[in-house]
Amino acid sequence: MEFTKEDRKLIKFVLKNEKNLVPIFNTPNKLPQRVKDFDESVFIVRNLERDRYEIHSLKSYFPRFYDWTTHQADIYFDQLDERVLKYMHSNSIKHNGKELFIELTRENDLMQSEMAKRAKRRIRNSINEVMRTAKGYNNAF
Repeated sequence: MEFTKEDRKLIKFVLKNEKNLVPIFNTPNKLPQRVKDFDESVFIVRNLERDRYEIHSLKSYFPRFYDWTTHQADIYFDQLDERVLKYMHSNSIKHNGKELFIELTRENDLMQSEMAKRAKRRIRNSINEVMRTAKGYNNAF
């Protein structure tokens, strides 16, 4: 999906105070358009200050302490290519919500299991300590 004139104006307006962010509307492989096909509100910028690409979204245009931000994620690749789309797809709740939910649930279950084991160990150690102390008092009489 191409960026319309209105899209470009809106993105430039949102980024007007961010002189280090340069929106990328077109590349030879048409990645910015393909990203827009993935999610209409998403666009790519080049952060000149940090020397990397970033994913931004108009949906997340909200106040951040002293200003507004659209930042979603950093792109850790030197080039804009297919890896960006794979990264977005693998981290998308819209496309992978069920899998992400299952993975988070599994991780939470493991953490809760470990916490329960630690709690049992602490209780067992406390009981053993009380028993040792009680035996010491019995020998005193």
